[in-house]
Amino acid sequence: MKVDIGSKLITSFQTSSASVHDSEILQDLLNEEDREKPLYADLHTGAINKKPF
Repeated sequence: MKVDIGSKLITSFQTSSASVHDSEILQDLLNEEDREKPLYADLHTGAINKKPF
């Protein structure tokens, strides 16, 4: 899902089966207008142990 941070409106989305990782469809959601803008995405932590702030 792609959301405009200013308006908080969904600008684009794509659905897939649960076996498809988010990173596989990320490029389909991004375009030239997104260049040089911040990207906020879920972080897969896997075996990395993160401490809370």
